[in-house]
Amino acid sequence: MEMKLAENIKRLRKERKLTQEQLAEVLGVTVGAVYKWEAGLCMPEIRLIMEMADFFDLSVDYLLGYEMKDNSVKATIKRLNEYINSTDINGIEEAEKALVKYPNNFYVVYLSALIYHVSAGAYLEKKYAERAYELFERALPLIDQNNNPAISDMTLYNLMSQAKIIFGDADEGVEILKKHNKEGIYNDLIGYTLAVYCRKYDEATQYLSFTMIQSFRNHTETIYGFTAVYCSKGEYEKAEEALLWGMKYMDSLKISGKESVIDKYVSVSLALLAYVYMKSGDEKKAETTYKKAVEKAKAFDRNPNYDVMNIRFLNEAGSFILHDMIGQKAIESIDKALEVFEDQNTVLKLKSFK
Repeated sequence: MEMKLAENIKRLRKERKLTQEQLAEVLGVTVGAVYKWEAGLCMPEIRLIMEMADFFDLSVDYLLGYEMKDNSVKATIKRLNEYINSTDINGIEEAEKALVKYPNNFYVVYLSALIYHVSAGAYLEKKYAERAYELFERALPLIDQNNNPAISDMTLYNLMSQAKIIFGDADEGVEILKKHNKEGIYNDLIGYTLAVYCRKYDEATQYLSFTMIQSFRNHTETIYGFTAVYCSKGEYEKAEEALLWGMKYMDSLKISGKESVIDKYVSVSLALLAYVYMKSGDEKKAETTYKKAVEKAKAFDRNPNYDVMNIRFLNEAGSFILHDMIGQKAIESIDKALEVFEDQNTVLKLKSFK
């Protein structure tokens, strides 16, 4: 609620070309009283406010400059979002008012929890983290109201875990993540928390290793996806840049002198790069690169090794197998990867270089 009584009295008086003395005489008050009203030093009695409204021929609300705040659920949710983005501590007061009015609205509860969560991180207040956890937990049974695909129960469990960690209960926080670790979605957070906050290094290594493997898969799939996109647009320089960057990452994971499944992915990347060079008009470079891809693929197929022990960082996790979806043999994987391109005539010419 906001009132603009002082400025309205002054503006309306001047619009009617009245002095403070003249307005004071109309209302039967002193000049000093009018001065204080206009300066915002005090407010007139309600009777005088009504008299002024009559005198200026307008409503009391208009004279006061009163604007009622929109307290609809839609407006409330908008305000809560604005407080989250501004990290304004006054958002806490707004959140508590909203929770009283809309205690069973998912978005009100969820956004109020986020306000406390952000405040806990900004001001390092344990009580804010505790309140955030309580509200995230309250939001769980209301999740059916949610239609935002970026928010799910997994989002809430993650935030509840963070709240626990903020107020010093990392062990309980990590247990929340473990309990709801569907398809390893929290492996990175579990590994990080175990290592940094719980000092459980051996257990952390397992989770971090799974994360590293998934990260490698995500990386290669992303690079191959971008290559297909760029080639479809004829943007071969970008495709080359993506593949070279991807292979640089792969090479950083190789342990010198040891063969690993990374060699298989490098052979596929080289074959894709050869296609890019062919489409760019550099047939000689395409031939050299494709032959290198085939040579590396055949070397891997002679002694295939899918054990992660030969991959940097993962050799601490113990022996287990890295499965992939690009074919049993590296040479087959090259053929499969090249099938995604529309220009199969170029692919056939490329394969003739074998």
